[in-house]
Amino acid sequence: MNWDTKRYADATKRYTDYFSPKPEVTVPKQIKRTFPALAAIILLLLFLSGSFSNVNSRFWSSTDPRFPRKIWQIWKVGSLDFQIKDLEVARSWIQKNPTYRYEVLTDDNDMAYVEREYGPDGLNRLDIVHVYKNLNLKIIKADLLRYMVMYVEGGLYTDIDVEAVRPISKFIPERYNERDVDMVVGVEIDEPLFADHPVLGPKCQSFVQWTFMCKPRLPVMMRLIETIMAWLKQVAEEQGVTIAA
Repeated sequence: MNWDTKRYADATKRYTDYFSPKPEVTVPKQIKRTFPALAAIILLLLFLSGSFSNVNSRFWSSTDPRFPRKIWQIWKVGSLDFQIKDLEVARSWIQKNPTYRYEVLTDDNDMAYVEREYGPDGLNRLDIVHVYKNLNLKIIKADLLRYMVMYVEGGLYTDIDVEAVRPISKFIPERYNERDVDMVVGVEIDEPLFADHPVLGPKCQSFVQWTFMCKPRLPVMMRLIETIMAWLKQVAEEQGVTIAA
């Protein structure tokens, strides 16, 4: 990838300067509860803004027209330590997709992965490493990590409690060519008539983010990561605190 060195050096400095020691942040409970929906809405907005199709050659480096044959999950422990109910659900993905590589990132190896892939020897996005390392809100951290993994690796991400009911090869309808598809995502809510509703409006349209598939280095994934980081920064600024909690 050909990164704009000055742009990201400036971004790193801004985030590093901002996240200097301050009082700890307390993200309101309602924000913690609604963050998955917020992330899904952000994904929808990026889609509507053209981020899926407006592929900048500076960011796009995938040469394989196929989706990587990988299945990613994120959990507190590795698959060998799954509870029976989690193990049975996870096994459904392996059974229906025997040619796919299966990998779980855990609380013990996630930071090493982030530092390797986003550190100086990887994408050199020290601002992202810094935010992830200092973010202690587990729900938000897990959501952020899935987008970080999918940007680097591509393949399929699925939550630990999602069961495979069909092979991944069936995710793309036969009328489409895999080389022409960059991302597969489900629609969670599509009720545009409620757009002006004072309560339901912000949630009337969103994508599923508990299972989705994409190719590596997809620009929308990086934009999603950066949008979440900007949101965290805004919340911290409003409270006069840092992202650590």
